[in-house]
Amino acid sequence: MTDDKKQVFLLFKGTFPDKAGKKLQAFIDVGPNWEEGWKGSGPIDDANVRAFSLKSFHARPGAVYQFDAPADKVESTIFTGTQVWQGFWPDEKLITLWQGQEEARKAEGDRKRAESRFTKERRYLRALEPLRRLYRNLGPADKALLMVRVTQALTSSKSLESEDD
Repeated sequence: MTDDKKQVFLLFKGTFPDKAGKKLQAFIDVGPNWEEGWKGSGPIDDANVRAFSLKSFHARPGAVYQFDAPADKVESTIFTGTQVWQGFWPDEKLITLWQGQEEARKAEGDRKRAESRFTKERRYLRALEPLRRLYRNLGPADKALLMVRVTQALTSSKSLESEDD
């Protein structure tokens, strides 16, 4: 290892959205002697939480990784792709809590995406309601003609305003 890099040992806490909704991974700096240092040290100090935007990083809460970091920016920067898994934090209760929180955040994100799809679908159905009412009041031949005209209108590259009736 060169002098311009330093090794940092980070405990993965979970993924959190920032104020803009961007996903950030939260880590706690536990130091190189994390296994020995944990024994009897009490709870984790959340004051040492660091957040990074690591797009391709996936981990289970409670996992400890060693990262390379620039020596002059060790508190704010890590080199992605340099992570080496070290093990799991020994406090199983804490890991279980964080895992539950992570799963709840994921479930909430899934719920919001499903709700968005449902809202979009309802918006489409509301826009089509006048056509649906018209369709129900037509005879069989006119229903077929309406479906052809609607399909043509939806798939045509021409503007509806420029067509002659």
